[in-house]
Amino acid sequence: MILGVTVFILCELCIAIGARDNTPKNLGNVDYILILGSKLEKDELSDTLKSRLDKAIELSEYSKAPIIVSGGNEVQNTPSEASVMRAYLIKQGVENNILAEEKALDTRQNFMYTAELVDTESELLIITSEIHLFRARMLAQNVGFQHIYGVATQTNSEMFLYYNLREVVSILREIIISIIRN
Repeated sequence: MILGVTVFILCELCIAIGARDNTPKNLGNVDYILILGSKLEKDELSDTLKSRLDKAIELSEYSKAPIIVSGGNEVQNTPSEASVMRAYLIKQGVENNILAEEKALDTRQNFMYTAELVDTESELLIITSEIHLFRARMLAQNVGFQHIYGVATQTNSEMFLYYNLREVVSILREIIISIIRN
């Protein structure tokens, strides 16, 4: 029981510390901006995904780095997260080159498939929710990205507890996977 509580508290500390932005002082030095997908709601943007895209739009005013939108879809004959994200950015007038990675079904795959598109030596700015940023950075490093920055967006307050608990479980799962692989 004590071990479980200790592990939970450590995961929560990682989430809290990892939620801090570390946006580079000069966004012009970033090679790519990567927006991680989030589940669509009836082929439309969820509030979570819209906030990530709106943050990218804000940052695109300071950086002309190509934007990578990452997220697939398990359901046939429906749009991928990436295609909906790309369409939204174009509709909002984003002029950056937009690359769509449409195969990823989870965060690990976001980085695996992004690594097929770009050099892992590139400076990568990740945009995701604050609860998700610690694990996103961890997975990016596991895939081989070395120069990682992160920008956090707010998590919907109604879903905060759910996402937070889910993230703790996901962090523990990734740690176990890393131990097994090594």
